Amino acid sequence: MPAPRATYRLQLHPGFGFADAIAAVPYLAELGISHLYLSPVRRAATTRAPRSRACSPSCSPAIRRVLALRAASPERFASPYRALAATGPHARRVFAFARGEDLVTVVPRLAVRAEAWRDTALALPAGRWRDALSGGDVDGGIQPVARLWRSWPIALLVRVAA
Repeated sequence: MPAPRATYRLQLHPGFGFADAIAAVPYLAELGISHLYLSPVRRAATTRAPRSRACSPSCSPAIRRVLALRAASPERFASPYRALAATGPHARRVFAFARGEDLVTVVPRLAVRAEAWRDTALALPAGRWRDALSGGDVDGGIQPVARLWRSWPIALLVRVAA
């Protein structure tokens, strides 16, 4: 077996099973993932108290905002993934995808030597977008990734106008 170039872990659960994992393989391969790890569904022992689905007090503000968005608009998270391509000298260090037409996620990868994301940009779908983490708005079209990550090192963009 060849050495892994890039690995990715998928967490199996009642809402994401083997069929979902298999469906994600072409997209992950397109992103350069060479090996997948599947984590099984785990259930708490019956002697433990059930965990709340809500975020614990120790959750970061970013996680709270993402969970609130998912609770308010679960349909946005149910759409298939579609890769978005960045351009510029650090394009390979940008991991971006759309979920359906109204949700875009942009995260850095291998960011240590990214030189402030100089001249690296992402083409967002048309419309007006609001970052669920910072609350800032951005227009669709070519946007510098440094602008998208001005407040947080990741962006979760929700379409607010077509």
